[in-house]
Amino acid sequence: VGSRESGFEDPGGSSVGSTPGTPRLPGASVKTMDALRTITALGDDETEASGTASGWLRQLRSQGISSLRELERLRHAHEHFINTERGNAVFGTVILLYAVVLGFQANAPDGDVTIDTWWIVENSFLAIFVLELVLRFRANGMTTLRDPWNAADLFLVTTGILDNWVLTLVAAILAKKDGGGGVMEGLA
Repeated sequence: VGSRESGFEDPGGSSVGSTPGTPRLPGASVKTMDALRTITALGDDETEASGTASGWLRQLRSQGISSLRELERLRHAHEHFINTERGNAVFGTVILLYAVVLGFQANAPDGDVTIDTWWIVENSFLAIFVLELVLRFRANGMTTLRDPWNAADLFLVTTGILDNWVLTLVAAILAKKDGGGGVMEGLA
């Protein structure tokens, strides 16, 4: 496979444009996409790659792609629901719905809705947001964090897990240990 077919910058320094109409992977550069096509054409054995192809492998490694298995996973990442416009629309709608629920929660008069109900609703949304991140990491690996929005999501979800699951569980255990009622009474 020559450098003109791949559209990837060869180690000698010449650069050739990428193939038009190629689907893009989230967080993948044009060079990465071109290298994916080149390496796929070469086969799975690095020893088959010689000369310029070895240079492409070095460039892939410099972009954080360390194995052909990871390369294969990236090649199929666009097939995952989470990387589609529909997937983004679904989780975007959930985020908007959560914002509406938070607005209702903030403006709800005391006693209208029990604390247990808000706790269940909040934790349901948190579980959905955890699912979204799991799907993104499963589809894209650590390249997920190249998008600042995903990094912010990871921070917010981690904070939510600590606040709603870890600290709440610790508080419930301590309440029970101090002679309080059951775990749900310790949560209230």
